[in-house]
Amino acid sequence: MSLGRPSGACRSISASGDPWERGGRCGYQPFEAMKTPAALILGLTLLSSLDATAAPFPYKPVKPIGPITVQNLDQVVEVTPARLTNLVPQTLTRGDREFGGNGPDITCSVELRLPSDRRKVLADVHFRAVETKGDRSTTDQRWQKTVYTAPSDKKIKSLGSQTRSTVSFRSKKAGFQLLAPGEDMAAIFAKLDQFALQIADAHMKMSGLAYTHPEYKKAHAFIAEFNKGARDMLVKSNHVHNVVPSSGPVALLSIVGDTGGDDISDDANGKDDTRIEAITFKKIKVTLE
Repeated sequence: MSLGRPSGACRSISASGDPWERGGRCGYQPFEAMKTPAALILGLTLLSSLDATAAPFPYKPVKPIGPITVQNLDQVVEVTPARLTNLVPQTLTRGDREFGGNGPDITCSVELRLPSDRRKVLADVHFRAVETKGDRSTTDQRWQKTVYTAPSDKKIKSLGSQTRSTVSFRSKKAGFQLLAPGEDMAAIFAKLDQFALQIADAHMKMSGLAYTHPEYKKAHAFIAEFNKGARDMLVKSNHVHNVVPSSGPVALLSIVGDTGGDDISDDANGKDDTRIEAITFKKIKVTLE
């Protein structure tokens, strides 16, 4: 049984107006044979003999390709957290406000973390100083500071692995203090320099002596030497301990322990008081999304 016929036949059928061939298509016509009763019976017989559970066409199982990986759109950047300065503890938990040259023993920790909105990086700072003798004067205070803010269209997914730095040490004993705190006296002596030189200039003019005269040089040298010694004595009464943590995000902690006067401040003015002079950070890795 032929399942098709050549194009010549299709032309003759189309010329006769056969609806199966309308339009005069050329080539073999596979549906032509299906119009006979014998062909229809044969087709139905074949269909009824097929296994309904069998696959209609032979195939090979395809190995699953696994989950589709979405392109990672996270952005990892290196940033330097903002430097923190002049953190002055005021909380007195024991004793008086004077360490009296007895230490103190100081512990300071800094930990970086993300708040719930993940829009910035916070630094939790904890400072504790304890007098080693006497009435064991103690200050213990915490601060929370923002040290980095993400771009307006980003959130922070995560921070680098090391987020905490801690140092512990005993403060050196401070020198004695005269008249005013060391930092204030540095400014006072700068003014005294100018004032003393103005007096010397006026004296030289009234005496009719030239500025190259040995007396002028002597007076100038004396003023400079006196002010330098006094300034050093007073400013160095506040020893700044620069401590490098062994690990974590902090590069350097600059801390004043014992001072020339009262140590634990009762206000936010850190002049000549126990304080964190500065916290300097390393670069840290931040993942933005």
